Amino acid sequence: MLDALFCLTDPEDEVILTDPTYAGMLNRVRLVGAVPRLVPLHVADGEWRLDIDALRDAVTERTRVVFLNNASFPSGWVASDEEWEAVGSICRERDVWLLYWGGFEGVLFDGR
Repeated sequence: MLDALFCLTDPEDEVILTDPTYAGMLNRVRLVGAVPRLVPLHVADGEWRLDIDALRDAVTERTRVVFLNNASFPSGWVASDEEWEAVGSICRERDVWLLYWGGFEGVLFDGR
């Protein structure tokens, strides 16, 4: 992930992450000289959900990467099909890379 961030960003570029997020992801963004921009997860009906409007609003002309992990650590957020579609649309529309860390996919036991 660090190598990918080195390839995709220049110093002062922005990288969007969820809040809360794994500190190691945040630190990787800082190590490459990029600026983290946090988009909140919120609880709805007892589950973490991505604030799609906040994600859309967080993308600026300096944004280069949306950096997500799924299932998310530490929150346990698992993106819905609707959230993935929105993330993909935003990345395509704004010409932003999606950097996806799927390291926790193997710990999902509920059919998602």
